[in-house]
Amino acid sequence: MEHYFFAYCPLSYDGDFFPEAPPGCSLTPLFPASPGLLLCICHITDQLQLDAEFEAIRPYLVGERLHRLLHSGMRWPPSLALARLRSSEWQEEQLGLDAFEERMVPLLQQCLERQNKIPAQLLVARGFDDELERGEYYWVLQGTEQSRWVRWVTPDYRLCEGPPDLFHWPRPARARETAVPLSNNEGEPSSGT
Repeated sequence: MEHYFFAYCPLSYDGDFFPEAPPGCSLTPLFPASPGLLLCICHITDQLQLDAEFEAIRPYLVGERLHRLLHSGMRWPPSLALARLRSSEWQEEQLGLDAFEERMVPLLQQCLERQNKIPAQLLVARGFDDELERGEYYWVLQGTEQSRWVRWVTPDYRLCEGPPDLFHWPRPARARETAVPLSNNEGEPSSGT
């Protein structure tokens, strides 16, 4: 059973706008969806509390096709970050939920299908940044170790940018081949002696 679902959450104002979590849930905001609503991942923290209020939440659930695409996007986070960036262009249009979902489905599908064309790699952070935790792995795209900057995907599926020295980059293949032999004979592991 999944311990999360996708729903449109209303925004509240307390000096700053923030999405209201359904009862028994915590949130990861994904996309501004329509005026006053934000598409979120709702992480279930109390199933009984959620069950008691679920009928009130049901109208805010995403459609089945968008649910499948969002679920797939969680397996390759750059797709959600890229879709989030591109969908931000729609904010001024004040789309209704049906129109938003009608646009989001092909956009997310396109971002998922382009995964083999987008240079992305999972790298460990060696520096600190507001969006980075040293020692954790992040999807890094749009840049190399020699670039002036790179972009990476945050845990809440946003794209951030910074210098490439924030990450440990893999050694070139030739250096890896000569560094540590994997075996001393074909098919036999190295004994280390």
